Amino acid sequence: MKNYSPWEKKVRTRSSTPWRRAMTMGKAYAPVGVLVGGYVSMTAQGGGWGWFFVFAGVAAFVAGFAMWLAFVSVKPTVGRGIVAGAFAGIVSHWLCWLFSMIFWRFTFLTMHMPLSSLGEAPMTMFEVPLGAGVFSLWSLFIFGAVTIPAGAFIGGVVGFIQKKSVDAARGASTDV
Repeated sequence: MKNYSPWEKKVRTRSSTPWRRAMTMGKAYAPVGVLVGGYVSMTAQGGGWGWFFVFAGVAAFVAGFAMWLAFVSVKPTVGRGIVAGAFAGIVSHWLCWLFSMIFWRFTFLTMHMPLSSLGEAPMTMFEVPLGAGVFSLWSLFIFGAVTIPAGAFIGGVVGFIQKKSVDAARGASTDV
C-alpha cells in the first residue's frame, strides 16, 4: 500500500478519485448522445430506429468516461478536457453503431425477427466491428459537427471545474 502525502490524501478523497471524475464526464456528455440519437430515432426511415437514442446515450456516456479516464482524470486541465471531449465526440459514433448492431443481431437471434424495413438478417458478430466503423464514418460526416464541438466544450467545462476542485484540495492556485 502506498503512503500518500497530506495533500495527496486530500485529493484522493472519495469524491475526487479518477474513476469518479471520469463518471462526471460520462454523465455530462450522455445527454448529447441522447439528443442526437433522439433526432435520428424520430427522423430515420424504416424500422428498428426506435431505441437508437438509448444506444447513442450509452455510447456517449461510455466514450466520455473512457476518454476522460485515459486523458484527464489523473491531472485535470482545461486543455486535456477539450481534447478528451473531442475524442469522445468521435469515438461515441463507433460505439453507438456497435451497440445498436449487437442489439439488432441479438434481437434477430432470439426472436427470429429482423428489425430492418427490408426484412433481411442483420450483420453477423464478425461483421459488426467493421460495419460499425463504416456507419460511424457516415454519422461523423453528418453529426460530427455537433458531437465533436459539444464534447470539446463539455470537456473544457468539466476540466475547468475539476482542476479548480483539485487545486483547492491541494491548496494551490486555481489558474487555468
